[in-house]
Amino acid sequence: MSDHASSSTVAQVAQNSVFERFARAGYVVSGLLHLTIGYLAIRIALGSGGNADQSGALAAVAAKPGGIVALWLTDTPFSVSSGIGFLALFGVSVQTAVVYISYVNELRRDGIDMAEAVRQGAILRLRPIMMTALVAAFGLLPVALATGVGTDSQRPFALVIVSGLFTRLLISVFLMPALYTLVGRPGDRLEV
Repeated sequence: MSDHASSSTVAQVAQNSVFERFARAGYVVSGLLHLTIGYLAIRIALGSGGNADQSGALAAVAAKPGGIVALWLTDTPFSVSSGIGFLALFGVSVQTAVVYISYVNELRRDGIDMAEAVRQGAILRLRPIMMTALVAAFGLLPVALATGVGTDSQRPFALVIVSGLFTRLLISVFLMPALYTLVGRPGDRLEV
């Protein structure tokens, strides 16, 4: 009888240890997520390049609501997996913003006025931005919709990325040109 009691105590201690490690990992990922958002906010405030470069950092932060809404709608709690999904989403958001901003800056350097450069950039960079977002989103869609055994760790990651990428696609089409027009100035230092 005492052997059974001691083995269940050992199992309970091991289970508590695993739970504590997951809780600590969640705090670390949550901290990294907040640091990333903080970095982007500081970059917006200080502006490392011209004013137009700040619109990319702002648009990257704006992709977050898609992931949050998906977690809320599916009643999925924030976890290490979803936190890593947010970090990956920020990376893709910054990449698409760089693709758009660098092209518009290149057009402006060539002498095209800002309004026309913003319009041409939105039209001509839509396809690469759309392909980047849709390939990743459709690739992760089966994981995001899965409900079977073992999906607890992968599903939040995929949900955040898929919903965030669709949100990011809308931001790229509508919000990025408006943000660039809002913060861009004729005397900007145009980095390509």
